[in-house]
Amino acid sequence: QVSSQGNSSVTTDQLLLKNSFFSLAGTSAIKVNTLLLQNSSSLTLNDTSQLTITNPSTVYNSSLSFTGSQTLSSPSLILENSTLTLSGKETLSLTSLTLNTNSVLTHSPQGKIDLSLTNLTLDSTSSISVNGKGYPAGQGPGAPSGGGSFYGGGSYGGKGWGIGLTYGSAITPTDLGSGGGAAAGGGAIKLIITNTLNLLGTISSKGGDGITGGGGSGGSIYIITN
Repeated sequence: QVSSQGNSSVTTDQLLLKNSFFSLAGTSAIKVNTLLLQNSSSLTLNDTSQLTITNPSTVYNSSLSFTGSQTLSSPSLILENSTLTLSGKETLSLTSLTLNTNSVLTHSPQGKIDLSLTNLTLDSTSSISVNGKGYPAGQGPGAPSGGGSFYGGGSYGGKGWGIGLTYGSAITPTDLGSGGGAAAGGGAIKLIITNTLNLLGTISSKGGDGITGGGGSGGSIYIITN
């Protein structure tokens, strides 16, 4: 496990991680020609750290995570059986993103996905999923209130069971789903694709199942393509 904190600056030809954990923090900046993650590796960017990649790069059986206001610059990123987790506060200069072989694009709880890309490709086994990543149980603008609220469902564009307010836009939906009495709402996905969206997989923002109480409302999916 490697951690870079403070004001570190590294420039190298290739950053290769195999069965390794690498965490960037503070104002650390790494510039590489090629990024390659393999064998259950994990690369996490924290604070205001920066990662600049010159060439197209691939993540195999690993994870790449952003926890806040970090910066990634890369012409293209390919995920193979891997997970990319966003916070919604990061700055991504990314032309193309490809998800293959059970890969997942998601966001942290109460975060969001807000991406502008030239090309986005999901194969039939991959997904963009923010199920249950919205407001926690009992929280949010549409959370149920009053007596029996534990059994109430979360509201968003439509009312859930119980007393809960509707909110958000039906034309430009960008809000998190509200928690029901016993489960979180769905997350928020916004995608702007200027060239090609090749969607064979799934995009979902479901609220959580309440099981013993009220479920969360679904979140938002807003896609703009040309």
